[in-house]
Amino acid sequence: MKSKKILKKDFDLLSLCFCFPLFVGIICQMGKNAVCCIVDKKSGQLRLKSYHQKYPLFFHPNIALVRGVEFLFFSILNYTAIFRKNFCEGKKKFEFANNIELLKKIGLKFLQIFAIIALALFFGWGVLGVLPSKLGFWVFPNSYSIFLKNLCIGIFKCVFIILTILLLWTFPQMRSLCRFNTAANLASVGKNFFALNFFNVAFGALLLQVFVITLMGFSGHFLLCVLLNIIVYFFCVSVVFEICLWQEKKGALNQKLCVLTSFLFYGIPSKTEKQVAQGAVMECELMKNEERALVNNENIDGIDLAFVLSDVKNALKKAGIYDFGEAEWLIANVLGVKKLDIRFVKTISKDQKTKIDHALERRVNHEPIDKIFGFTEFFGLKFKVNKNVLTPRQETELLVEKVLGEIAQNKAKVLDLCTGSGAIAISIAKNSKADVLGVDISESALDIAKFNAEKLGADVKFKQSDMFSRVGKKKFDVIVSNPPYIKTDEIALLEKEVKNFDPSLALDGGEDGLYFYRIIASLAPKYLAQKGKLFLEIGKGQGAKLKKLLTDNFENIKILKDYEGAQRIVVATKKG
Repeated sequence: MKSKKILKKDFDLLSLCFCFPLFVGIICQMGKNAVCCIVDKKSGQLRLKSYHQKYPLFFHPNIALVRGVEFLFFSILNYTAIFRKNFCEGKKKFEFANNIELLKKIGLKFLQIFAIIALALFFGWGVLGVLPSKLGFWVFPNSYSIFLKNLCIGIFKCVFIILTILLLWTFPQMRSLCRFNTAANLASVGKNFFALNFFNVAFGALLLQVFVITLMGFSGHFLLCVLLNIIVYFFCVSVVFEICLWQEKKGALNQKLCVLTSFLFYGIPSKTEKQVAQGAVMECELMKNEERALVNNENIDGIDLAFVLSDVKNALKKAGIYDFGEAEWLIANVLGVKKLDIRFVKTISKDQKTKIDHALERRVNHEPIDKIFGFTEFFGLKFKVNKNVLTPRQETELLVEKVLGEIAQNKAKVLDLCTGSGAIAISIAKNSKADVLGVDISESALDIAKFNAEKLGADVKFKQSDMFSRVGKKKFDVIVSNPPYIKTDEIALLEKEVKNFDPSLALDGGEDGLYFYRIIASLAPKYLAQKGKLFLEIGKGQGAKLKKLLTDNFENIKILKDYEGAQRIVVATKKG
């Protein structure tokens, strides 16, 4: 789940997940949805809270320069609001008479704050004021232009600021902050450096502002200097934000350019820090559904769904399995809910987590989800499947649609060759008045087909038959089939999910993949009524070859494409 999305030719800034690291966790915000996830120091457990913020990060995401200032302002505003909610609310009020020790601690805190302010003033006046100026005039004495002096002083100031940030790395809190920052980048955009990272924008603008102000060489009233610094800083924020946005659009340049400042806030995150970030980002994604309730697991023993979902997605990615919603489907099957309904689930029990882990272990070994849980959905119906039958594919639903469009509500006679799980035959019977017969050479497959028909209340007859061998003399208005059509030597090249868990009997179409089509082309006319129709699913590149096979006995041969534009179905009419 990456949050980096492209809308037309521009970023949809409102759909991006922006992260703000804490010393013990991170805060994520997407639109007005925000999530705070931290590591509890006492218990070591992950704590997650979600909020609806009053303000989004952008009110004008498509207006250049304005959006940068909005990003900085509302980031700070919302960050402080969440920080206050998490770490300030619920604290006991200070009682002066009974809290002498607490008073001493507060006094000590004030002394610490005073010392920090004094150091900051000394640093600002000495290190960023006097020292760079001395060095600038030393490099360029009075004989040189004031522009060169200011240029040199500006460079020295920027170098000193960078060295100061590097000096802060001696504090463990700083290193923790940077690790969470990197973990957030990985969770939100899938890479170590994100040009639009808050630190990257704010710190890049600071360097630019210091450089520009120094280059200007402005001197005047103190308040005017302060005002000028503020104005220039916000202008620099706007410029840096646009540069960072441009870097992200370019993609390949991003890793090279944004690393110039981002490396100062980079750290190698631990497994726990990654989990914190992934859980927070995932909860932000789940909150896109407006009906999802807010999460607060501080007093709940259950495991937050966001952490489980992110773990499953990561495991699938590591196993080289494209997600396409499989993580949600796997979890939904364990919980016994519809896939779309997991958006309403906030936490799960430890027992449910164990079952999810067990199912995930099978899935990362490339066992298909439908084989793990023993069922799949096809044409709006739930079918039992196992190792003895080919799992019906979504593209085969188009074959059923075409047959139903032909027979409408007529009492047509339909023959389904190579019926397997009975998905085609049952779907036709459930949606029409047709008299349907399904045949297959495999008794094991027919057992599954009969079970599905009985469970779904479909009036379908099944018979064991090697193609037409035991069909009898009955004539059919429609013959439909999705026969094996994979070339024998190509089966070993199929995905593990197919070659290891679907029966080879349902895959192997002979040396050229057309073995069963030849049988159908030659024998089907004998079993079709006058002007009866043939509906066949085909594999890639088989349309023209099959059309040639059917030419002798069929007319009006049409090759239809599926929803992805691939040739998928052949429809032909028996010659009169």
